[in-house]
This record gives sequence, C-alpha cells and structure tokens, in this order.
Amino acid sequence: NQVIINQMVTYPNLQMHLTKIREFAEDKGCRIMMMVHDYYVLCPSIYLLNEKQTFCHLPSRAECQTCLQQNPNCDNFETKSIEEWRRIWQPFLQACQEVRVFSQDSMHLVQKAYGGLDQVRVLDVQHTSLPVVAKEYKTTETLNIGLLGTLTDLKGAQLVRQMLTLAENRKTNVRFILCGSSVDPIRSRYFKQTGAYHPAMLPSMILEYDIDLFFISSICPETFSYTTQEAMEMGMPVACLPL
Repeated sequence: NQVIINQMVTYPNLQMHLTKIREFAEDKGCRIMMMVHDYYVLCPSIYLLNEKQTFCHLPSRAECQTCLQQNPNCDNFETKSIEEWRRIWQPFLQACQEVRVFSQDSMHLVQKAYGGLDQVRVLDVQHTSLPVVAKEYKTTETLNIGLLGTLTDLKGAQLVRQMLTLAENRKTNVRFILCGSSVDPIRSRYFKQTGAYHPAMLPSMILEYDIDLFFISSICPETFSYTTQEAMEMGMPVACLPL
C-alpha cells in the first residue's frame, strides 16, 4: 500500500526514475513516502556544501546557480541548473502523501526551497536513552573537549586539525578526546581516540576521560544528528558550528 523512498542519490537519470515511481504508485493506488535522509531533494550537492566547501544556507537561486557551475560536489550530475533540478523534484514531492523529515531544521530547508508542501512531517527520533551524567569533580587539570563518532572531512576533521595546531602553538591547557576513531590518522599529544564504542558506554567514558563538553565538529548540516542527541541526553554542554 505504500512506496517508501529512502534515497535517490545513486540512481542515474533521476527524472525518469521519479516519473516511474509516480506512475507505479498511481497504477497500484499506493501512497508515496519520501524520507529526507539527505539534501539531494534540494541540491545536487547533497550535503549543501558550496564551492568553498562550507554550508551554503540555501541562498538565492541566482547564487545557487553560480555555485553549481564550479562546485566540485556536483561534477557528475545530469544538470547544472538549480531551476531544472527543482523542477524535476517539485512535482514528485507534491505527489507524495508524506515527505518525512527528522528535524525542524530539515523542515525549514525543504520549505525554503519549495514552499507550500503541506505533506512535510517531522518524525520524533528516539535513538537512545542515556542517563544524565553527574560530574561532581574533575580528575584532570586540562579542559577536555569530547568528539563523537567517526571523524571524516565532512565531520570536521580538518577543523579539528586546525584547532589542534592552534592549541599546540599556544600551549593551551586543553585536550581533545575522540570517542570513536578518525578515518585519517591524527598525531598530536593534545589528541587521543578511544576506538569503536557503543552509545551505552558514553557515560562511563565521560568520567574516565574527564570530558567537560562535547564539540560537534560537522561542517555540513545533518538531517538528524545522533551524536548531538546523545550528548544532550547526558546533560553535557554542546558546542557546534552555526549550521
């Protein structure tokens, strides 16, 4: 009774596939639910990074058009026109009985791009249930900044390296603790990583490494940030970029 679309990023000839999905649903009398797990519905640069590799904040269509012409994230797509891209997507989204997003921010971005989509719904995501961590005292003399998950370029690896260089040059009393691992090695006496972990281990890791706050270093907006939810559930201070 329902066609659920999780992603379309890997499909060539996007317009053909979206048309076929609509025709199939109409023929079978099915509902269509589009799950917004990425921002491909808004732009071929699925992480909304512009030509400078920073979050674009969905500027005017004229600015989008200029960006697409030189954006390395969009080299392999069938169109370099943001107008055409959204003309491909808009009738499909309007044909959906539900466009499911996972945060208010995603809803804002979808409506900013298309407007008037009454079928956009926010799903309340319950990923984990972690206890609040009550740190009664510090066990180290350093400010310990926690990072969560797998550190990649999209998750801010270059930014973390810059922060480490700054800390080393200034000999600041700070340390970075990655609860997880970095895809590329990071060598600094101001940095350590724990390796793989299960979310249930985080409260004890906070106490073991005397973590004072978590920095969500991602350079692009996420449709939902599980690591941010985990940090907030534990009552920890959270810092992030203005995405």
